[in-house]
Amino acid sequence: MRLPDRVRSARWGRALVAIILHRPGLWLLYRVKVSETIRKRNRIAAFAVTLGMAATAVFAPKECRFFTVFAVWAVGHLVWGIYLAAVT
Repeated sequence: MRLPDRVRSARWGRALVAIILHRPGLWLLYRVKVSETIRKRNRIAAFAVTLGMAATAVFAPKECRFFTVFAVWAVGHLVWGIYLAAVT
């Protein structure tokens, strides 16, 4: 049995909001409240990304430091968003 197109597009929209806007976007647009476990994992992920960005800023060559730090942030942002889209 196939889901109606409206349901599939709503799922894609919600997943896109989770990937781009994360928890605040889910709450503002869909009134989704995440569990305490997800909030704890969010804090751990934010710390890990910040630590990765700091390490990259220290060890990356000066010529490309900005781009490598930005790339670390972008990958962390995308990975967390995909995880959040999958669990909500």
